[in-house]
Order: sequence, then C-alpha cells, then structure tokens
Amino acid sequence: MIEALDTAPERDMAQVIAAYVVGIAMFMAIMLGAQYVAMGVVEEKTSRVVELLLSTVRPAQLMAGKILGIGTVALIQVGLTLVAAVLGAQIAGLLDGTGLEVGSTLFWSLAWFLVGFATFATFIAALVSRQEEVGSVTTPATMLMILPYVFGVNVLPWDPENTLAAILSWVPGFAPFLMPMRAALGSAGTWEVAGSLLLNIAVLPLLVWFAGRVYSNAVLRTGARIKLAEAMKPA
Repeated sequence: MIEALDTAPERDMAQVIAAYVVGIAMFMAIMLGAQYVAMGVVEEKTSRVVELLLSTVRPAQLMAGKILGIGTVALIQVGLTLVAAVLGAQIAGLLDGTGLEVGSTLFWSLAWFLVGFATFATFIAALVSRQEEVGSVTTPATMLMILPYVFGVNVLPWDPENTLAAILSWVPGFAPFLMPMRAALGSAGTWEVAGSLLLNIAVLPLLVWFAGRVYSNAVLRTGARIKLAEAMKPA
C-alpha cells in the first residue's frame, strides 16, 4: 500500500469557478470600456465637436465626464453579469456547501473594476488623437491587461497562495485583475484587498494629473501625432 506524504489540497470548485468568472469579466469589461473611451475621444476630435464643448468646459472636465459616463454603463454591465452568474450557480446548486463568500466577492469585484477602468481609460483617453492611432495606443494598454489576466486564470485557481501573484496583486495595473481573483478564492484577507485597493486609488490622482496635462495640450491638435514630451509642456 502506497501512502502519499504530501497530498494535494482539495479545491473548492465554486471558488475556482468564481475566480475564472471574475477574471474574465474584469478583463473584458475593462478592455472594452477603455476602447469605447478611446473611440469617443477620436469621434469628438474628428467631428470637431470638441471645439464647441471646450467653449463651456475644461479639457480635464470633458475627459473626466466621458470616463465617468462610459464607466457607469460598464459598471452596470459587469454588475449584471456577475449577478446573473451567481443566480445561475445558485439554481444549479453549485453554491451548496461552499466556502465562497458571494457578497464579498461581488463587492470587491465591482470596486476593483472601477479602479481598473479608471486607470486604463484615463491613460488611453489622454494619448489617443486620431482613428488610425487607436490601435497603437490601446495595444500597449491591452498587453498590460493581458499579462495579469493570463497569469491569474492559469495560476491562481490551482495555486491560490502563489507568492508572485500575492506580490503583483499590490502593483497598479496588475492588482485590478489579480486581487479580486484572490478574494474570490479566499487566499487574500480583507486587510490585503482593502490595503491594495487604497494603494491603487492613491496612485490615481497622479495618473489623472498626467492625463489631464496631456489631454489639455493635445485635444485641439490635428494632423501629425503630438509627441508625449511636447504634450507635457505647460500650455
């Protein structure tokens, strides 16, 4: 008779499925929402509507309003998706006898979506200028989203205590994808999730300042793409 000394820990399949659903929903919603913001900025510049809008509002206010409006719609979509997933799991009996904290998972997922969307949408909205630039601007941001997403869905469900994932879940850009998955798996305590969230929120004002400076200097420029260093110069 052979007896294993190190037995593989049992996985709560409800938590594993929840981690997958949260990871996929976060990636799709943040990526699509950020692209909608980029296309909105391009459309305003192309139609010259932005010139009329700037006669009554500041460039930073215009950008903030666009991100807030699209972010609200995207938040509703994410919320409905996650709620539908929970209801489906309850009907199928997948939540019976599980350690998954449904309410906490939903709350942290929506909170992290707002932070992730604000981070990537602000960056993209500041840099995009013309229709042909949407791809070149969104590609680096999309790659930055893909890295934590792929790492999370391939590693965390089967290794929730992964050290690298625990470290990266504090890093802005990576945290919005990894930390809600760790929260769903129960591998991150409340203090970790809240602490990382506060850290990422604290970084947002710096990103907003950067984006506001670039957007203000570039929003009325047409023709050749403006260089980042030129856009950062005081108006």
